[in-house]
Amino acid sequence: MKIIILGAGKIGRIIAESLIDENNDITVIDVNEEKLHQLQDKLDLRVINGFASYPKVLREARAEETDVLIAVTGSDEVNMIACQVAHSFFKIPNKIARVRSQEYTAEVNLFSKTGIPVDYFIYPEKLIIDSVRRLIQYPGALQIVNFYNRIASSITITVQKKSPLLCLSVFDVQKRFDHLKCKVISIFRENYPIFPKESTIIQENDEICFVVKTENIRFLMNELQVLEKPYKKIMIVGGGKIGSGLAKILENIYDVKIIEKDPIRASQLSAILDNTTVLYGYASDKELLFKENISQIDAFITLTENDEVNIMYAMLAKKMGAKRTIVLIHHGSYLDLRYDMIDNIIFPKQTILSNLLGYIRKIRSNISYLRRGTLETFEIKLNRKSKHSGIVGKRVVEIDLDEGIMIGAIIRNNDVIVSLSEQKIKLYDILVIFTTNKKHISEINRTFK
Repeated sequence: MKIIILGAGKIGRIIAESLIDENNDITVIDVNEEKLHQLQDKLDLRVINGFASYPKVLREARAEETDVLIAVTGSDEVNMIACQVAHSFFKIPNKIARVRSQEYTAEVNLFSKTGIPVDYFIYPEKLIIDSVRRLIQYPGALQIVNFYNRIASSITITVQKKSPLLCLSVFDVQKRFDHLKCKVISIFRENYPIFPKESTIIQENDEICFVVKTENIRFLMNELQVLEKPYKKIMIVGGGKIGSGLAKILENIYDVKIIEKDPIRASQLSAILDNTTVLYGYASDKELLFKENISQIDAFITLTENDEVNIMYAMLAKKMGAKRTIVLIHHGSYLDLRYDMIDNIIFPKQTILSNLLGYIRKIRSNISYLRRGTLETFEIKLNRKSKHSGIVGKRVVEIDLDEGIMIGAIIRNNDVIVSLSEQKIKLYDILVIFTTNKKHISEINRTFK
């Protein structure tokens, strides 16, 4: 597939790194020559130094031969104009844009058939905010991912010393929690995902991923003894788009404080946030943290652009008594390190790609990454427009899938089915499929497209 990416910034790099792994022909356009050189030194792709929405620049990138254009520059206006040029001049069939301003996205007709031709939107900041919000909503979980209108979800938890799961077999776990319509999907052991057998024994420090009916998440967490008391006091570090957006969503539900080191930005935050306490200063200032009763903070969330700063701030806050720390990490090299003082990690790369890859791969699905991208999930709806003649009517046990692919649940008539082996697939079922390796994507595509 030929893909043009407009913008070699953080989001553009994330997308390029992922798509190049799938043997796509990638061209990246940016006005910053240094960023392009850095990208080309790392990846086997073509770069063009130029203004992303100029027709002559897109022509140089062979836009007329392109399947997908992804506009993720720092400017909403450039991204939208580029999609218009791609449509009018080059007839590019799939146009994806990053549009952040609500002044645009709130206008329903702006992106209609007669409006600006954007086929799919990327909202990186909103996706990250939603990820953090879910962790606050279900305190004690490592990760929560929702499927199909939030009817089903996956939840990942850590097995601690006193866990009721310790030393149980997967069969025993399934039997004990069957009434909650949940199922053990994967065990992450020493940073590696496995699809367990019924005889697999749960060990301390295992990270277990369940699929469960969403309305039962709290009941499951409670029975697993991982559900913490509801959070009341939240402290956010970093008043950028993510930090301010998160504060805005939380401020009428929780007692929210936000620390911002830039005096001008702190003043702006005071104007746009109604019920949030804005603190000008550094989260490394022990006196400030002590004064603001850090020991009473339920969730301390670091959302700056600097991974090292986020990690150090969180460790300091934990040491001073913050109950839970949530850290934004941009670089994958930090993900495998174990920090006793960091409870949750938000990894933007997996969050952004989860939202994008299903559209690009042309599978009729939504895609999510679980646990640092080591497990990938697909929601696939079986409808009349798709060729599912070999699937509909079969029992799940009769579907021939590779070892690294699992149908984890079926969503049918707003209910969740997890006991699957003898279950027959029906038209309009939504299948929640899990895989441990990208190499299986082509098989999933062939079987379910």
